[in-house]
Amino acid sequence: MGHTDFIARAIKENDLDKVYVLVEREPKYKTCIAGYVDRLEMVKLAIAEISQAEIYESKAGSFPLTASLPEIKKSNPDAKLFILAGADVAKHINEWENARELLEGIELIVADRTESETYGRVSSLKIRRKITAGEKPELAQGVLDYAQTRKLY
Repeated sequence: MGHTDFIARAIKENDLDKVYVLVEREPKYKTCIAGYVDRLEMVKLAIAEISQAEIYESKAGSFPLTASLPEIKKSNPDAKLFILAGADVAKHINEWENARELLEGIELIVADRTESETYGRVSSLKIRRKITAGEKPELAQGVLDYAQTRKLY
């Protein structure tokens, strides 16, 4: 819910027509319990009710933005482009390969997990802790059902 709340708020506040959601095959800054296919399916379920959001599949391993952003720019030459990122991702921008060229003409919208009312509510660690404690985590029901069926948490 945190990420989807952030996406929905960014769409509304910035009048965005479309949001591409990228799922890393091999997350660079996080150890994941769920594999790529499961994470991709959970993201699809999570964004299903946001008509402007869609998955942008990339063959890139970790951090698909560096491979996908040039493709997105080329296929949308007249669009005003934004990157939606959590503060945890944004703090590594200076480490991105060719960051200056990559981000040319791009606006950045950052959600600060420590200050945001919505974005900070969900983390995989919090989800696992709640499920272990027998509590219902703040997840879309479809995502929770999928995760429980696949025994991901």
